[in-house]
Amino acid sequence: LYQAVAGADGALTRGAVIEAGNEVVDGEQRVLLEVDDGFEACVAARRDADTLARPAAGHATHAAHLRCDHFAYSASDGTSRESAPVHVVGNVPASVLRNKTYTLEEDTPFWLSLHVHDDDGDPVQTVITELPASGTLYFVDPATASSLLNNVREVDENFGFASRDPAQWPLTALAGAAISEVPAVVEDFGRRVLFVPETDAVGSPYASFSYCTFDMPPHAVARPLPFGDAAGDRAGSLAESACGHVVVNYVASNDAPRLASANATISASEGGGAVVAELRGSDVDSETLFADVVELPAFGQLYAQGVDDAAPSALIDAPFSLKEITQYVARVVAVSSQYQESSSPNPASSLVGRPDCYPAYGDCAQAWTMFDPDNGPEWVEVEYNIAVFITLVEVYETETPGAITAIRAWREGVGWTALFAESSPGWAQPFVAEKLARRFAPVMCQSAFASARLRLELDTRAAPGWNQIDAVTLSGTQAFSSAK
Repeated sequence: LYQAVAGADGALTRGAVIEAGNEVVDGEQRVLLEVDDGFEACVAARRDADTLARPAAGHATHAAHLRCDHFAYSASDGTSRESAPVHVVGNVPASVLRNKTYTLEEDTPFWLSLHVHDDDGDPVQTVITELPASGTLYFVDPATASSLLNNVREVDENFGFASRDPAQWPLTALAGAAISEVPAVVEDFGRRVLFVPETDAVGSPYASFSYCTFDMPPHAVARPLPFGDAAGDRAGSLAESACGHVVVNYVASNDAPRLASANATISASEGGGAVVAELRGSDVDSETLFADVVELPAFGQLYAQGVDDAAPSALIDAPFSLKEITQYVARVVAVSSQYQESSSPNPASSLVGRPDCYPAYGDCAQAWTMFDPDNGPEWVEVEYNIAVFITLVEVYETETPGAITAIRAWREGVGWTALFAESSPGWAQPFVAEKLARRFAPVMCQSAFASARLRLELDTRAAPGWNQIDAVTLSGTQAFSSAK
């Protein structure tokens, strides 16, 4: 122990060594303690042993099991005297923060907790040290938090939460002040912040920001920022964590279509005659739109126009839906070859039902595999329960994707009709060199005929190695969508 000597600038320096019984000469009764290697070795040994439970989160005193030294002092008013020990404990650095990654659908605000446990029980403060380049980070408004936090869902195991019902419980109501500059102390008791992305924005990564935690003085009333002068005040006594990084990914979601007009007016001539109305809309996801008639006119009759202007129209005598349905393979009709070794069979019947292996990549016993790799042309014919006007076919390729050369549908009276082939507009080089499973969904126009049978054709030489297909989905409507 040393006598503390205050300089002109207020900084403390070492004075004389304090012997037992010496009076403290500093007017504010301050002393300086300098520890040696023996003390540091004691702290390290006790910390590594970790034989005692860690203190509860938020506990304001040091952990007892890290006490490695002590001294005692007494104070007197001239007539009476009181003595007390001062325990010296090791100040374990603040916990190293985990890097966190969150993946959400576009337009999903979420709040996350930046809380951290301190190994030696020090109270800590959390500080935002780097702001996201995209989106906005907010402090959480505690006044609205209690009413909203019972209506959230966990988005992953990293203490991130989004609203269960964004329409009724918009998470943006939690937003306090926007965090516009750093460093910024997170004052919320749960160390919560709110992240709000830009509208319709996607990206992997979309944004990132950083935060650190710092020990606070045990009796601090205010929370000084641990930068600048404050850093010098805590030198040798307060610990700083390595900073953690938060990465936010946003993936595209299925946005609702946007109508050309919420209320449209068309004029009909007196004396009768037909009026053609085009039910227009747009979709930011560039998906095929289907118009549903949900209410019939009080006068006159409504017809759904045929495939083309010359085709007959169908009377709509009840609310009419062209909602798309998606089906999985119900039966395998025929196949060119299949791997049937008893030890590890991969029959074509594996195509029935939902995917078993996707999105995992590699050899999977529940996926169809051809008898020989790189054998040239192969094919499989599958059947579904409901015939539909086809809008989409999705092929789940789980090993060496890229061998598909054509997708055909059965048309009564005609035979196999190509929905997609190598010669189709927009054909992209199919072989995927990376070892990644993929969901192959080539662009195609809606078929002008209903079908419940598909034929997949492959050239296994185009994607060298074992080719495996896990499942094939068929999407479409039960009536042709003319949108007129």
